[in-house]
Amino acid sequence: SELDYVAITRNEGPSPDLLQALFNRYRNAIYHADDVAGRVLEHFSRSPLYDDTIIIVTGDHGEEFLECGFFGHTSAFTPPQVRVPMLVRGPGFAPGCEDRPTSHLDIPATLLELLGAHSSIRPYWTLGQNLLTPVEGRKRVISGWNELGLWTPEGIIRVPLSILEFDVELYDYEWQIKHDDLSALLAEREALERLGAECNRFLR
Repeated sequence: SELDYVAITRNEGPSPDLLQALFNRYRNAIYHADDVAGRVLEHFSRSPLYDDTIIIVTGDHGEEFLECGFFGHTSAFTPPQVRVPMLVRGPGFAPGCEDRPTSHLDIPATLLELLGAHSSIRPYWTLGQNLLTPVEGRKRVISGWNELGLWTPEGIIRVPLSILEFDVELYDYEWQIKHDDLSALLAEREALERLGAECNRFLR
């Protein structure tokens, strides 16, 4: 049957029975995608091009089923919505695990520099960084429908895009608001001003 996803997202979320049905459907879709990807990679592993090919498996966003009080995606910057797996395999990548925050913007920067592009020209075509040379304490911007999140070492600063809402708020990485930490907002004043200027330039 058809599902009015927009209505569910705007309201308090689905009923418990519908939530379980949607979660099961989502798990089935993930299982199917995993199976198809596995078969494709298994077949490709027999190709002479396999060892010279960079393979990346990732997702555009997570999906929440009320684990943190929200449903779907783009409704908040909670861990289930903003954290996705990313698997990279190929020449130039040593086995290991990167546990620092990354961004999808890092993918083209990494690939092009592996192909010979010089890092000095990176700012001309991307805001991302090379995944092989991560930057400590780097700020990142995540986006929803009506708000932006500035990911900082102190937490996530929520920046509303609606003209009816003006207050920025600081949350921790589990999306719990930090009411008493105004110093972190003041410390990121320059970054917030730059983010506002970039938004205005884009909207014009």
